[in-house]
Amino acid sequence: MEAEYKINPIPMKTWNWLKVNDAKVCFDKDALLELSKDALNIKVEGDVKETALNPSLFNDMEDGTGTDTNIIRSACVSEGVSFETLAEGKLFINPKLTKDGAFEVLVNAREGANLTVIEEITSEDEGFGFASVKFNIEDNAKVTLVQIYKTGAEYKLITNVSACEGKCANFYIVQLFMSGGEIYAGLASKLLGNESDLKLNSAYLVNDSRKLDINYVVRHVGKNTHCDMSTQGALKTNAYKCFRGTIDFIKGASGSKGNVLENVLFLDDTAVNRTTPIILCGEEDVEGNHGATVGKISEDILFYMESRGITEEEIYRMMAAASLMSVAGRIPEEAVRNRIIEELEEN
Repeated sequence: MEAEYKINPIPMKTWNWLKVNDAKVCFDKDALLELSKDALNIKVEGDVKETALNPSLFNDMEDGTGTDTNIIRSACVSEGVSFETLAEGKLFINPKLTKDGAFEVLVNAREGANLTVIEEITSEDEGFGFASVKFNIEDNAKVTLVQIYKTGAEYKLITNVSACEGKCANFYIVQLFMSGGEIYAGLASKLLGNESDLKLNSAYLVNDSRKLDINYVVRHVGKNTHCDMSTQGALKTNAYKCFRGTIDFIKGASGSKGNVLENVLFLDDTAVNRTTPIILCGEEDVEGNHGATVGKISEDILFYMESRGITEEEIYRMMAAASLMSVAGRIPEEAVRNRIIEELEEN
């Protein structure tokens, strides 16, 4: 039976009439089926092994998609698939979500390890899915996560990233929302150890009455921690996009710095955008910056490009792809990077 769930809540509510406090999603959680390990199309390179991990490493991690995610998880995910790396390695996850499919991957990066995770999610044309990946990043470890979303035009997906970082740990994230019907993407990372660091670059193209709802939450707990979150994208043809980016300086996180920025390009007057950068301060000795730019292609640029024989339709196509391509260029895996850039050039 379908029920309504609260997804992507911001940590501190604002006025309800702004319609950014959370997203309401209706679906039947009991219809979700967990994908088998084979269906995840997992490949490993280097020092990465599948192993049973202590559940206590992940049980208390915050979900960027909110506490209702636990209701979904308990209904469709048993233990998930778990991996650990002691040194350097790569983990590739390439699931095609079924009509009602779900999965969760747990990853432990041991002290001093260097791990790259490439996750490329596709789906059937329609349905509902749940995807989650959780990271425990120990002292001095480095994790790079690349997520590429190419789900179906009528597919509804809730996707979560959770992380906890130790002393001097580094978490670098690249996210590309290339297509999808409705995507609700959440990230929650706790910079627990002193001098831990998080950098996130994401880009999106939303059009054809589709929907993208994003909620990033970074908690600064340790001293001298640092985060940079940068998001950019284009909206066209009845698109709806909501972005929430929260930096939370917990008392005791002295010397910490955080930045959150979004750049939005309107390609159509019918699109709807909501942008909510938030800074919460429980500590005085911190530095937080947030901002957003929202605009359209200027008439001067249109005139300049059209005078050189480029049609208006082609101009909009180029501008829509530009944000995605700039972030795709940050993918560290050369073969994946070149393939994604080629796909964007062709489309």
